[in-house]
Amino acid sequence: MALKAAYILPHPPLAVPEIGRGEEAKIADTLEGYREVARRIAAHKPDTVVFISPHSAYYADWVYIASGDGASGSFGKFGVSRLGFKLHYDRALTEAIESEATKNCIPAGPVSKTPRELDHGVLVPLYFIDKELPTSTFRAVSIGGSGLPTRDLITFGNCLAYTFDESESRIVFVASGDLSHKLTKDGPYGFDPAGPLFDCAFGEVVQNGLPLRFNEIDPAICEDAAECGLSGFIMLAALLDETVRLTSTGFTSELLSHEGPFGVGYGVAAFERKDIQ
Repeated sequence: MALKAAYILPHPPLAVPEIGRGEEAKIADTLEGYREVARRIAAHKPDTVVFISPHSAYYADWVYIASGDGASGSFGKFGVSRLGFKLHYDRALTEAIESEATKNCIPAGPVSKTPRELDHGVLVPLYFIDKELPTSTFRAVSIGGSGLPTRDLITFGNCLAYTFDESESRIVFVASGDLSHKLTKDGPYGFDPAGPLFDCAFGEVVQNGLPLRFNEIDPAICEDAAECGLSGFIMLAALLDETVRLTSTGFTSELLSHEGPFGVGYGVAAFERKDIQ
């Protein structure tokens, strides 16, 4: 019963005031969503926070799991190199996840003994989390998004559930991902009718409290909408579903915010254990 909660967070670098320089005010709901999730994570007092980011390392046939004792990263790519974070990895949990995935024939693990630098998919959520729960107070696991078939993503999410259930650590799960990148004509990627359709489907799945339906969103809509977080959302959904089966404990499902003024959809969602409300 180690999993305490799971969250979906977007990762626009301009949400960080040092980068946005005032533009972040246009996504006020998203910023409040970040702050609310950060408060909730801190309240859970996790020993380990598990991050999935599509920008960490994304392989078509592999689930990347960072190796080593930890990693650091900065916002240097976005003009603020002085601002960054360091994570200390939970090696025992990392190795347990890899072992469970291997047992279930899911190709997963590190690709090098040297871990990758933390990417903005992790750094942006960390900017807000760190204000409530300093990174020095918890360990982490870093996982990449994956192009594996949906059935394998679900199996990997189930592997996470088994591993977390056997752990004595208090664990919080964070799936980082933006929604459609094609919401407006004046956005950086232009407009496609699939953009609003994908974002609407995301909101309906969360509001209906049936996260496994992420895997039922039309693949053509997903591709045309240019989403970047769905594989992580599916892993999260499978994790929750299998945790319910293992523990007989349900999860609440809340859409804390959704907006897309820059042409990219940002959704913040929270899934909390009902037995610790």
